Amino acid sequence: MTKVDGSRATEAMIRRLTAEIIAIERFFYGGEADGDRFLYAGMLERKRDDLVRGVVLQLHTAIEDILNTAIACRVLDVNPENRLRPMRSVRGRALQKMLAESGSLGFAMKLNFAVALGLMSTATRDKLLVLN
Repeated sequence: MTKVDGSRATEAMIRRLTAEIIAIERFFYGGEADGDRFLYAGMLERKRDDLVRGVVLQLHTAIEDILNTAIACRVLDVNPENRLRPMRSVRGRALQKMLAESGSLGFAMKLNFAVALGLMSTATRDKLLVLN
């Protein structure tokens, strides 16, 4: 995505995204503020809950990405900024399959693997298991 503040392309993108968000909101949440206020309140509650779920999912995914990187770097003995080349090796590809492909380790197992590798404490693992 290019960054050009105030350009016509940026303004067009803002209009397009706004229209898409409005369409999604109408499809999933319907209800207008001037209709049945009880239904509207219920819609707002569902929308709030969906936003919270979305944030939790984003955090979970970000944590799992960090966890995958930390595990890969420890196993391959590389710094995060230098991990791409080793990830293309036979060991790296096998590790990638274990961490991120179909049939890979689940989040809880990755947390246990991180504890076993000394990347985190059991207390941190337990807190992240609550998120899971």
